[in-house]
Amino acid sequence: MLKHLSAALSLLPRRLLSPSPRTLTRACRLLGRMELAVVRCLPGEPKLTISFSLDGSHRHMLRDQDEPVGKALARISNNAAKGQGKAKKSKKKKGQQPCDAPEPAAAKLFYDGDEVPETVLNSEAWRDGAVLQVGDVKYSVQRNAPTFTTAELPVAILAGFPVCPKLEVEFGDLEDCEYTWYKEETPNKSPEPAAEAPSQDAGWTQVGCGRVHVPSNQDIGCRLKLRCTPKDGSRSGLAKELVSVGAVEAGPGVCTFDNRHTYTAKQVEWPTVRVVSYNILADIYAQTELSKTVLYPYCAPYALQLDYRQNLIKKELAGYNADIICLQEVDKGVFVDSLTPALDAFGLDGVFRIKDKQHEGLATFYRRSKFRLLSSHDIMLGEALTSDPIHSELLERLSANNALKDKIVQRSTSLQVSVLEDLNKPGRKVCVANTHLYWHPKGGNVRLVQMGVALKHLSHESHRDRTRPLTLSVPKPLVEFCNKPILLHQVEALVKAGVDHVVLAVSYMSELLEREMRVQEQRLGIRISLSHEKEPLGTAGPLALARELLNVDNEPFFVLNSDVICDFPFKDLLQFHHNHGKEGTIVVTRVEEPSKYGVVVFETDSGRIHRFVEKPQVFVSNKINAGMYIFNPSMLSRIQLRPTSIEKEIFPVMAEEGQLYAMELQGFWMDIGQPKDFLTGMCMYLQSLRQHAPDRLRTGPGFLGNVLVDPTAQIGENCTIGPNVTIGAGVVVEDGVRIKRCTVLKGARVRSHSWLESCIVGWSSSVGQWVRMENVTVLGEDVIVNDELYLNGANVLPHKSINESVPEPRIIM
Repeated sequence: MLKHLSAALSLLPRRLLSPSPRTLTRACRLLGRMELAVVRCLPGEPKLTISFSLDGSHRHMLRDQDEPVGKALARISNNAAKGQGKAKKSKKKKGQQPCDAPEPAAAKLFYDGDEVPETVLNSEAWRDGAVLQVGDVKYSVQRNAPTFTTAELPVAILAGFPVCPKLEVEFGDLEDCEYTWYKEETPNKSPEPAAEAPSQDAGWTQVGCGRVHVPSNQDIGCRLKLRCTPKDGSRSGLAKELVSVGAVEAGPGVCTFDNRHTYTAKQVEWPTVRVVSYNILADIYAQTELSKTVLYPYCAPYALQLDYRQNLIKKELAGYNADIICLQEVDKGVFVDSLTPALDAFGLDGVFRIKDKQHEGLATFYRRSKFRLLSSHDIMLGEALTSDPIHSELLERLSANNALKDKIVQRSTSLQVSVLEDLNKPGRKVCVANTHLYWHPKGGNVRLVQMGVALKHLSHESHRDRTRPLTLSVPKPLVEFCNKPILLHQVEALVKAGVDHVVLAVSYMSELLEREMRVQEQRLGIRISLSHEKEPLGTAGPLALARELLNVDNEPFFVLNSDVICDFPFKDLLQFHHNHGKEGTIVVTRVEEPSKYGVVVFETDSGRIHRFVEKPQVFVSNKINAGMYIFNPSMLSRIQLRPTSIEKEIFPVMAEEGQLYAMELQGFWMDIGQPKDFLTGMCMYLQSLRQHAPDRLRTGPGFLGNVLVDPTAQIGENCTIGPNVTIGAGVVVEDGVRIKRCTVLKGARVRSHSWLESCIVGWSSSVGQWVRMENVTVLGEDVIVNDELYLNGANVLPHKSINESVPEPRIIM
């Protein structure tokens, strides 16, 4: 086919290879190819756009999604008639004999060979594979085709330094896109803007492919051109061409960092992590008179210019092959327009924190093949000192020196805190803190206090997400949630749906899981197999490890995250999966703030998934992956026995092939892997019991709202329990105790007149008399809290005895 195509191209006159809309149309007709009509149509948006070339000009139409397609086609017909009229007038002006006025070009839309009725709404009519016909010209309709929304080349280009275009693509992946670089065959002294360029290969020589191009000394004096085609797997959109504003200039030659790069030529292998920290000097400080005459008098004026410095900075940072980069004094424009596109091309994502009332701030970049961003916890140090209670003791001491306190509070110094997850070992977290302390040489006392605030904040944030006190005693699936191990909630729901064989991927404390599962096998009358993970395999690798256990009788199998709690809809999921007949189905649930999550974009009527969008800044969907799936055994062939992310490596490919569907979950849902979410999920579960099994809840004097109490627990006189409390087997609550929004696990004792709110009390732990605990305090197994103490957000490891109050959140080891 390609040989025939090449032969056909060689028969065309050279002028037809110039891709103006008119000549491109003619070329397509001669080759028997259809042009593209690109339609952008998203659920939740009132409008759609239709883009195509007509009579030599580009047309971009904005129409209502709920408008009948007949109106849009009528508008296209009118536009075609106007174009023909203009062409006729143009011939008259040139003195040519105009041809007879042609009949107005009728616009029609076809799908599977049938004409689409004019009454069908635009949102349903413009589908992938449809054909738009305007007169004798046919267009292949691509719905939500990959499209560049931003495409720019940098202004300053130096020989020997990487050129990284600023690109943003919709409905595509920058890693899939095609890039071809050209240089002028002869230098051009009249620069043109770096915008979409006329595609004329005459006068241009191809010099490279790839997203990043490094011009050579032979390119000095010549402009560069980039032709980039947006793609998403095998789907392609309309190409764009960019020409640089200016010519390639000579670089500075050998740089000081070139020698350092010899030690960082390759990325380090897991578990080693390479970290770079760099103050890159904000432009606002580089251009002051002080900078030019006192701080950097040895620098030529051109060397302090931002465009020149950015070339050096980008090459230096890229050459370190770092996994984490912390930058200070980063101009906001530099982060958005220069560093982000450049480092993205080298495999790094970044986050930015601007200083209060400043134009510069902090930037942290991380290698996305090794880490993913879980959360950010940035603060301004002076503001946190006065407003966050965890710094109250330090603030009180500083009040003895008002001059020092005021100087610290007035500083705009910020702390950027990014919590990353190690993709090679899911669940392992890395907390990255980036700051730029007070600069003055005599400001050591200010910097000391700033670091005190920073370290306290980091200690507080690092402990907020820990489940370690409980999981040091048992694996997380065996932690009781509402008086039953988390895993059993899921297994019992599977048994109700007709499942008779459960496979568990295990690693941590597998012997405890195996012992408990043997008991449950007998009780439930099912088979439970354990697949032992000797090294972390990500979220997809364990399926490959258990391939022989799952690939039985060609029957579909369920997969779920052990941290998920909900009204498990396994029967409905199985029926939905059978109905669409494709390879996989994932359960999705609605969230209020989709910009904080990776969302799933799918057709609401059929459930077919189009794509996944990570933390969207514009609304595309408010549904996220709920951690429950059903697959046909054929999908196992997609997974190799190695660390693999099912969300990032498997699902996008299945969606592209039309093999992945989404079913929306009804009712509550929560990932209870963290203590605060564990308590929130408990509240949701108890409310569900109120609706579906209210007889399981404890009522009567002293019980408020939803309270679940094991029959073997003992509750003393004059207690107030609830709302939202779970009390486990063998627990003893003495007289006069107040408990709300808490879980008290098996065998624990709460002594008289204590007050507990938002706490998890571990197995066999003892809370003394007149104790107050709150703010997600978590006690591990066999912890003793002595009388008359106060615990605020304490995280206590097993077998500890607490003899003094914990007024601020921290870990007790």
